[in-house]
Amino acid sequence: KAINIKDGSEIFMNDIIIKKSTIALSAEDQALVHFKKLTISDCKYGVVSYKNKPSAGYAKVEGSDLKLSNISENYLQERKSKIVINGKIVDKEIEDVELIIKKGEKK
Repeated sequence: KAINIKDGSEIFMNDIIIKKSTIALSAEDQALVHFKKLTISDCKYGVVSYKNKPSAGYAKVEGSDLKLSNISENYLQERKSKIVINGKIVDKEIEDVELIIKKGEKK
């Protein structure tokens, strides 16, 4: 994971470039991530938002000016977690993001 924000933390990022990572940006367990101008390339997963610990809340990523290139899966968003890009909610929800990530690591 290039950038992994978790456990209720909040971060504001500007003008970030991420290359050659399995997971570019991950928010988990009630983390809140804000970004402007994020470029992600050559990664398996682009932006990931999920709940890892059963007792934790859901994560949220919101940002603008996102550029993705050569990404296997642009977004992994677990149900009730949110990814909002340029004011638009990513509508693809996944039941168990952690399971998908673990399966991907075994390949």
